Amino acid sequence: MKEISSKTNPVFKMMKSLMTSKGIKKENLCLVSGQHALKETEKLNSDFKTIHFKADKNPDYLLTKELFDELTPLKTSDFIYMVSTPNVPDMDWSATPTGVEVLLPVGDPKNLGALIRTCMAFDVSKIILLAEAANPFLPEVIKTSSGHILDAPLFKGPDLKSLKIKNIYSLDKYGEPIESSDLKGKPFRLLLGEEGGHLTNDMKSRSLSIKISDSVESLNVNSCLSIALYALR
Repeated sequence: MKEISSKTNPVFKMMKSLMTSKGIKKENLCLVSGQHALKETEKLNSDFKTIHFKADKNPDYLLTKELFDELTPLKTSDFIYMVSTPNVPDMDWSATPTGVEVLLPVGDPKNLGALIRTCMAFDVSKIILLAEAANPFLPEVIKTSSGHILDAPLFKGPDLKSLKIKNIYSLDKYGEPIESSDLKGKPFRLLLGEEGGHLTNDMKSRSLSIKISDSVESLNVNSCLSIALYALR
């Protein structure tokens, strides 16, 4: 057990850097907190370090409560785990989709985590993170995904402007009604936009729409993805 009581401690400074994308990339480590995410980590990986503020928990790193609270967005008395980040390979666009592949340019960490959890719930074959996406191993993403991010079929893609792949569908208010689509049960690629819309007209040329009440302008991006994946599975 290594005790840490100072913010200037180099190990703590390294841990604190894991709250940022830059630190995660440098160290190839991430911090996991929240009961569901911790359980998922335990199922997937036995090689992690434990962080806590109580000596009787026998953690690998014993922090003061003040330092411990700086490492998690949660007010928790559970452990924080420090674990290696999984490798995220580049997407091979020459391969034909074998299932549903979802492209995410989503920069909000909480939205990204929720979307990845939804993808996992509907057995999406590939989750392609475009350059605009948040780092998938930020604490907020891990928490919101309930730790599923650590076992997700993640791949790296280009930014939206460089995306020249054909036969990608998007969700758009004025697209083909999803219930009329012939995609049900078939492999295809689905591009999600940020809430507020960042997709060009070219990207909407093959689009699907979800029928909602005229009194509501739009649904949030995770609701849209959930409905689409359920309707087309």
